[in-house]
Amino acid sequence: MSGYYLLKNGEFAYNKSYSVGYDFGSIKRLDRYPMGALSTLYICFALKRHESDFIKAYFDSLKWYREIYMISAEGARNHGLLNVPTEEFFDTKHYLPENTDEQRKIADFLIALDRRIETQQSLVDNLKKYKRGLLSKVSCQKIKWKDIPDSANYPKLLISSQGLTYSLK
Repeated sequence: MSGYYLLKNGEFAYNKSYSVGYDFGSIKRLDRYPMGALSTLYICFALKRHESDFIKAYFDSLKWYREIYMISAEGARNHGLLNVPTEEFFDTKHYLPENTDEQRKIADFLIALDRRIETQQSLVDNLKKYKRGLLSKVSCQKIKWKDIPDSANYPKLLISSQGLTYSLK
């Protein structure tokens, strides 16, 4: 397999292509597969003295862009690729907590926060689907609004389907 790098699970790769939201490219960790093959246009590396989940979060934060900005240039024929010399890439300075226990605690907190965000996003997505379904049924007149006298001054939604009525509060 010549002309490619073999990346192992947990190792990182720097994609020097810039795109919307990634002005200086992106650094991602291989998580989904045991191994992967990447073009030699990528800069690949593994870390031994740092907590991998913390480093993943750090590279997702774009805080490392300042150092890349200092060493990068856009080549005349690169078509969206930044010219980032490999040796200079590995000489960039990053200010991180030295204590791996602290890195682990920060990473655990960020992972828990990401899970919470995913859960909340799923809830929002499901509510949007529900809203679209309700609006679709309202436009077809399958749902009717009725005022219920004993309600607390707001209408209840009654959904009729094959003779069944549901009250949503």
